[in-house]
Amino acid sequence: MNAIEMIGVSKSYGQVRALQDMCLSVPAGSIFGLMGPNGAGKTTSIKLMLGLMEPTAGSLTVLGSIPSGDGMVLRRRIGFVPEDFSLYPNMTGLEILEFNARLYGCSVDENVRRLQTVFELPLARKIATYSKGMRKLLGLYIALSTEPELLILDEPTEGLDPMVRSHFLGVLADETARRNLTVFFSSHILSEVEKICDTVAFMRFGRTVLQDSVESIKERYRVYTVRFGAGHSPRDVKNIVIQRERALGQDAWDIEALADQEQARTAFADAGGTVLNVQSLPFDEIFLRFVEA
Repeated sequence: MNAIEMIGVSKSYGQVRALQDMCLSVPAGSIFGLMGPNGAGKTTSIKLMLGLMEPTAGSLTVLGSIPSGDGMVLRRRIGFVPEDFSLYPNMTGLEILEFNARLYGCSVDENVRRLQTVFELPLARKIATYSKGMRKLLGLYIALSTEPELLILDEPTEGLDPMVRSHFLGVLADETARRNLTVFFSSHILSEVEKICDTVAFMRFGRTVLQDSVESIKERYRVYTVRFGAGHSPRDVKNIVIQRERALGQDAWDIEALADQEQARTAFADAGGTVLNVQSLPFDEIFLRFVEA
């Protein structure tokens, strides 16, 4: 079952198209990372998922519901931490949690006791005294305190120092495993996505250009050094996705391809090529290959 399903979703703002035929499948119980450069459409996608706006075209379901029609009910089942958010500075952390619990119609007592040992936040202090990292952690604390089925995070660790970021991601991973929670978050910090996500999607110009598990992407995307026989070249290669190629001279090429190794070797052999070497690429370099203009 998929917690989020987007099929051919487009969203336009006047003449500007933010999303174009966006397709996305987020498995229930997974940690899913949406990656892309600034302006790729990540935040627009999240707003659609929350029912804060309607798609111009396409189909979108979240937890089996249509956000634009069931937004009020659906948002009670979702925890959300935006990239930038404001908290009442004269309220304490505990008062914020209690205020949020009243909005959701639930009690914070049990969750506060358990989560406090995880987050180690000074809930008796006023928000005005909190650092940026503490406010981010409180945002996650608030989102988790209502026992959501789905947690949506928009650039959750942007601007945090490495220690706070590590703590944030550790809490996220532990809570996901404990609750069988589905987590969807957007980010352009590649190292954290690689570390924590089961599945990722790369976005470029408002559409998904690749979706797969992190391990599968790293395993399938490789650089092949191939020597072609007379009259043959990379143009003859069929049935695999070639992202880029670079001539080395003497009929040899470096070819970056997305394919199983056996499939790639067969495709090169069928095109008159012999594989001389196979090299893996770091995850961040793979991402750049798909989103570079």
